Amino acid sequence: MTQARGGNGTIFYGWFVVAAAFTVTLVGFGCAYTFSAFLAPLQAEFGASRGSVSLVFSLAGFLYFALGVLSGPLADRWGSRTLAVLGMLLTGAGLALASVAQTLTQVYLAYGLGVGLGVGLSYVPAIGAVQRWFVRRRGFASGIAVSGIGVGTLVMPPLATALIAAFGWRHAYLVRPEQFRSQRQACWRRPGAASSAAMTGCKDSPKRAQ
Repeated sequence: MTQARGGNGTIFYGWFVVAAAFTVTLVGFGCAYTFSAFLAPLQAEFGASRGSVSLVFSLAGFLYFALGVLSGPLADRWGSRTLAVLGMLLTGAGLALASVAQTLTQVYLAYGLGVGLGVGLSYVPAIGAVQRWFVRRRGFASGIAVSGIGVGTLVMPPLATALIAAFGWRHAYLVRPEQFRSQRQACWRRPGAASSAAMTGCKDSPKRAQ
């Protein structure tokens, strides 16, 4: 049986979870992989070597995936939605703090830890939430959610380059948290009681024959 819609004729809520997870991966990894656009401005601003500046991304990249071993169990306990929203807020905060950094060390702390922790806390819980809502079409739904990484990596770096050219690297860091916030609110604002539970990650989340 294929259930593209719920029992009352509405769209199956699992697809809203997929949309939310897609947005999380698009914005999270998209913002993270724009770092190459900021490499030269950061070098010029702080008079640092390419290797020293690149270490910022290395720190964030390590945290993206290393935190999965912790964010998964935490999502089981507190809910995927809580972890995903917290992670995206940390990502936005890290970018905002990086925009006012006065030393490269502060960039390490703001971007490396803020974005690294943010993406690390949100990625695994978001994908895990999708898998709880599907049985037969679980692989397809998970694939759509994860494809946000590719779309974000394709779209966000050129956007960051344009923002840097127009406003400078500091203001470019501030624009992206604002963009993320509006996308996150739109994605999580879904009608109906079931929508509020869509990203909770509870063990009794419905699995439909999708």
